[in-house]
Amino acid sequence: REDLAFLIRTYLVAISPTAAQVSAVVQLYGALKRAANEGLVDGVGQRPCFSLRTLCRALTEASRGYHGSFIRSLYEGFLFSFGSQVGRASRPVLERLIESFLLT
Repeated sequence: REDLAFLIRTYLVAISPTAAQVSAVVQLYGALKRAANEGLVDGVGQRPCFSLRTLCRALTEASRGYHGSFIRSLYEGFLFSFGSQVGRASRPVLERLIESFLLT
């Protein structure tokens, strides 16, 4: 967890995340990995592979800050990176999961 938090802080240094925001991202990543193992599916019905590369893509997108606020940038980054790997049926589940960690 500490290594993951360091990675997240490093990628998001340009938008200065708080410790609570870094913790939320760590928890969100863990929840997404669990969800992938417990029922999310890709377009052909297989389990998506959410790796550190997937997380880093999300953080890179978020760090650009194109979406205005920090939270909105994170939300869009996670939807872009993780959402591209899930099928239509799993998309609402993924969106709710991301919202539950970032918008609380």
